[in-house]
Amino acid sequence: MRTIFRLYIILISTNLFIACQTTDIRPFDLNAYLQRYIGQSSSDIQKHLHFYNLGYQSAQPVLSDNHLIYTIYQPINIPIMINSDPLNPGPIRANSYDVHLKCNVIFNLQQGVAHSISYQGNSC
Repeated sequence: MRTIFRLYIILISTNLFIACQTTDIRPFDLNAYLQRYIGQSSSDIQKHLHFYNLGYQSAQPVLSDNHLIYTIYQPINIPIMINSDPLNPGPIRANSYDVHLKCNVIFNLQQGVAHSISYQGNSC
């Protein structure tokens, strides 16, 4: 019985470790990349900046007098390992759920030209 309990503890620990790991497929610094758009007009930014090409999902940008705001989503798949019987460390079902972390990339504009960038959200 102790051996089964130890196996169960090892199995749960391993699953928690695996479930908490995420990988980022974007091998660059987003802030450093976006700095190239400082000094450009909002229309040029909208014409040339495509977050999809950078590995992000995004909504249409929102333009106001002082801001150009992009909302980008970082999809993350979090695996959930489920064992149907804790006393029998047999086959494990693997499930997962998807989370889309959101970040607002805000180009601060002066006379239609970007002069700085700020960020809001939990995945910036």
